[in-house]
Amino acid sequence: MSEFLITHIGWSKKGQKYLPVLEWFRLDNHEFQKVELDKFKNFDFTKQSSKKFCIGYYDELEGKKPCPRLKLIDEKYERCFECEEKNQLKSILFFGKTPTTQGLKNYFNSEHLVYLAYFEPNILKVGTVNIKRSELRLLEQDAQAYVFIARTPNAESAWKLEKYLSKRFGLTTAVQSKTKFSTITLKPNLDKIKTLLNQKTNEIEKNIDENYFEFLLTSKNINSFFQNDIIFYPETLPKKMTKASKIKGVFKGLRGNYLILESEQNYFAYSKKDLVGYRISYV
Repeated sequence: MSEFLITHIGWSKKGQKYLPVLEWFRLDNHEFQKVELDKFKNFDFTKQSSKKFCIGYYDELEGKKPCPRLKLIDEKYERCFECEEKNQLKSILFFGKTPTTQGLKNYFNSEHLVYLAYFEPNILKVGTVNIKRSELRLLEQDAQAYVFIARTPNAESAWKLEKYLSKRFGLTTAVQSKTKFSTITLKPNLDKIKTLLNQKTNEIEKNIDENYFEFLLTSKNINSFFQNDIIFYPETLPKKMTKASKIKGVFKGLRGNYLILESEQNYFAYSKKDLVGYRISYV
């Protein structure tokens, strides 16, 4: 039996494929590992306690680093104050702090895309993403379909355009997790979705402020992960397993904030917030 600290659950790109992955920090040899979730035929995790630990930070030169003291933290957070300061992303994105490392400066000064994404029921969201993370970001959000509508030279320009489009064209910038979960069984009607996205992109093209027109893409292809069988749609609404101490079952899919497992012909949903930052043992 081995003991691990779960540090991330999300998506990774391998060649041309998008794969759901789990990352953990091994407490025996102090190494980070990435595991493809599809390779878990059966989950059998046990939380060692209800205490949550800091997941560490990313170092530009050395990659992922564990929290030096593996500090206990409040369940609302993923990192302790010291590691959050070293990680910088939250302070940049939410508090407008200027990047201090060259890697982050390059990241935010590189090209960004502005997208429209479709979520059930009939919700269109506007958002931004670094061009290197385009489809991964939309998978993380559990978007059902999407279209990239603009390309900007940096993050700040993308954020300004996003704010303008949201206000001018009545587009939301966030979709609640509970809304996504309540519609998790619905397979999208692609013809209807394409009609909605085309209507909105045409409206934007005709009415956008001339200061932003130069950023619009001339080619706008509507894409859906549903077409590529990447997203799992359970036949019935999974039961939420809030703060469960045992995580057991066959992996079926990753949907937004939820890990979906099947056990005894029933589906169960485990929130990533109840897993990331917790010590688990794995048989």
